[in-house]
Amino acid sequence: MNLESQISGNLTVSDITKRNNNWSLKIKNNLKLDGNIFDLNTIENFTLRLLGQDAINDGEIDYEEDHLLLDIDLTKIASQNIKNDIIPVIGEIVTSQGIFTVEVLAWNGTVIREVLEENSIQRYGIGRTENNLFIAWAYDKTLMIENIDIVDYQMFISLNKPVNTLITLVQSGSEIEIKPSANQLVFDLEPIDFNKTQTLTFNSESVLTFNLENKNQIFDIKGRAVTFNYDSLGRPQIDIDYRPILISNLEKIDNELLIDFSVPASFMQLDDGIVSDDLINIVISQKEDKFGMMPVNKISQNEHTINYHARISMDNMPFGIYDLKMVILNHKYSILRSGVLRLGNIRNTFSDISFEHDVKIIEDSLRKNHPILIEHTTQLPQINDWQKNIRHTAQKRWAQDYTHYRESLPIVQNTILYESFFGAGLVDNPYAIFRYILQNDEHNKYTHIIIVNNINSQHLDRFRELENVIFVKYNSPEYKRWLAVSEFLIFNTSTAHYFAARDEQKVWQTWHGVPLKALGRDMKQTRGANRNVIRSFSQATLMTNPNMYTQERVVDTLDIGDIHKAQKILASYPRLERVQNAKSENYRENVLANTLKIDPTKKIVLYAPTWRGENGNYKDVAADYLKQIEIFKKYLPNNYQLLLKPHINAMKFIKRAPVEIVPSDLEVNEVLSVTDVLISDYSSIIFDFYFTGRPTINWMYDKETYAKNAGFYPEIFSELVWATDDEKQLAWMLNNLDNYQSDSMAFSDYNENELKKIVDVFFSEANKTVNDSLKTDLYIVYAKDFKKSPESVVSRIKNLQRNGNIVSLLHVGTYDKKDNGIFEKLPENIRNFYRIGEPDITMAEYISVQKFMSHDLIENDDEQRILNFAKRELKREAGNISIDKINALFDIKENDYISESWLKI
Repeated sequence: MNLESQISGNLTVSDITKRNNNWSLKIKNNLKLDGNIFDLNTIENFTLRLLGQDAINDGEIDYEEDHLLLDIDLTKIASQNIKNDIIPVIGEIVTSQGIFTVEVLAWNGTVIREVLEENSIQRYGIGRTENNLFIAWAYDKTLMIENIDIVDYQMFISLNKPVNTLITLVQSGSEIEIKPSANQLVFDLEPIDFNKTQTLTFNSESVLTFNLENKNQIFDIKGRAVTFNYDSLGRPQIDIDYRPILISNLEKIDNELLIDFSVPASFMQLDDGIVSDDLINIVISQKEDKFGMMPVNKISQNEHTINYHARISMDNMPFGIYDLKMVILNHKYSILRSGVLRLGNIRNTFSDISFEHDVKIIEDSLRKNHPILIEHTTQLPQINDWQKNIRHTAQKRWAQDYTHYRESLPIVQNTILYESFFGAGLVDNPYAIFRYILQNDEHNKYTHIIIVNNINSQHLDRFRELENVIFVKYNSPEYKRWLAVSEFLIFNTSTAHYFAARDEQKVWQTWHGVPLKALGRDMKQTRGANRNVIRSFSQATLMTNPNMYTQERVVDTLDIGDIHKAQKILASYPRLERVQNAKSENYRENVLANTLKIDPTKKIVLYAPTWRGENGNYKDVAADYLKQIEIFKKYLPNNYQLLLKPHINAMKFIKRAPVEIVPSDLEVNEVLSVTDVLISDYSSIIFDFYFTGRPTINWMYDKETYAKNAGFYPEIFSELVWATDDEKQLAWMLNNLDNYQSDSMAFSDYNENELKKIVDVFFSEANKTVNDSLKTDLYIVYAKDFKKSPESVVSRIKNLQRNGNIVSLLHVGTYDKKDNGIFEKLPENIRNFYRIGEPDITMAEYISVQKFMSHDLIENDDEQRILNFAKRELKREAGNISIDKINALFDIKENDYISESWLKI
């Protein structure tokens, strides 16, 4: 059977690494047999051999999915009949059906640099031709470059013997002739373009090669690195790297790596000038994954190069092999330019540098000018598992990446981060505060970081050209960095689970509405469903509410009121300024009409219902909304048009509607300024609109169901002007809008002077935390134990309260709605907090904690890491709660390393 005629395709070398004295190849299977992928498992034997000659592979063949793994012995090239030439490498496959040969290629992306060896008479190796053919080569060591020097843009090349033949230097297809003089070559560097990467190759009738001992020298020509090495065919070449980042010194002190490196001035030159030093960082990188950033310090500068110094802690290194890069950021912290750090001339004396936890600095000898790599591996299976576990989910990676920024970067002074509804855009109270600060910051003292989900939203365009305004995508790497380094942060709802405010940060929590529906412990939802709301509020250093009613319902029902070290100020919502003034700025004509299809001749009715369901488990309300819209359209007068503004938690369910939908990134308070009638249900938006005096209708079509599932505050119902769950009453209201009369409501007043006072407080040194809060004892309780034996939990708590102590519970685990009854057995003054999200922990801390949990011997450094983690994680989970002591209500559960760490504080 002629098997070859049925085989198509090729094998492709995809990776080459050096291991011990051999070179290891990874070869991709691109073969097909009768149109189907060739099964590597049918191979009985495989060899790589030189065309018409012997094999060069050594040892057994392994398989990895669709790849062959094998080692080659370069000395087998030298023992064959190759003399000053190249020869293709082919594959020979043996199966039960016969022996056949296949073509072997090497991908363009495969690094084949200086895969070579030598003996006393030859230099030999493997490479790749221009059409990607995988080849071997061997050249006699007869005519060798012994020494190179560069003086005044002239290169002097000393040879081991005189040569009379003409030598040419090939540059991008053109040739420069070099006439030898005795045993020296001299040529002018002036024609060489040093402003881009160049590769110049020698051509000569005699085979030219390097003396390996001298070829590693790098010459600096105006900040460009000129290196001598071999091309992919084994021929000597001059390599010009026009923007090299070259290391001049590496030093280990304790568990830190100290690096001095030089950067060409041209690398630092951007279109808008020289970049400032505070935007230069070192980043740990693996493909597209950027793990953390560390600042650098400038040492010195000359005409062509700038010298920097960096200190890199090896404590937080991720598992794997990573490049070390210098990056230039723009003022929005996006990467403009990057380059790997290379050993340069110190590669001749470099040896691996080892740190704790099997972290090493190693040399990548296969890439130009030998970059350094951070290698984090271990031979201990247990530690391997620990290291992999800490980053094996997206949530864990987010938390660890944020933690790296938090622990390694300083606070950026005068930066303000604004976040509304997890990146909804320029909306709500943070937007109004942003506008006020921007308008009153005459000298552009502050940089404004606006968190958005849609970075391309047209509603950002009016601020996009301002240099001190930066738009950052929610949960992006830039977001985690700004969250960690901003001096001031303003939120109107919960924060990312991993956020743990630093001591130097000031956090303003504005919330987003006067509550009609129940909040916190008053909710009829599953206890702990709002756990991230509680955790997020605990991070605040300043909380503002429009009235005492709202403060009691928002703050006190979260169990943090009197034990929280935040300032609490009563002041009207900042966003009411937009309700008051946007209309006079021609908002309807300039913004709303350019966003939605509205009839300029008709008045606007805005339907803005709230969401249904539980936190994190929202109900699909699309059908409900559409049904109500049809009812409104049936009764509305013809001179009105209807718009729909779904709650942000319900927006994902609303794909289409028979009316225009107001998008989430359009500020609803500006829409309210041009709204003639508002229809809502239980949403706090009604209190923002009351202050206009225009008709406001609470259409509570599911009042009984909503009251059962969520709950109301009945005392606020007496303040509602037009509220009904009866369709006939609704019809009367919609047909008698001119008869609407509204009383002024104290909690919806707006005082423009109050915002100035609060902003002044927020920026003042006094706004950090207050010390008049009560202290609480925090006890860890497991949901499983509480559900199993609530009586034991209650009895234990009562004993702890005997001395008048304030007792708080930190619940670990989850509850169902059916468990709400056991919470009613707790004493009324018990405060409840809930663990949520992944811990903020570094790689080194996680290993130290796991050693502690496994009862392994821990050292002083481990103790300190455990303590650092425990304090940070307590801040993440309990924020600025004033805690006197921490303990477990009963025993700590196995593997709860967070709680075990807390007990060491």
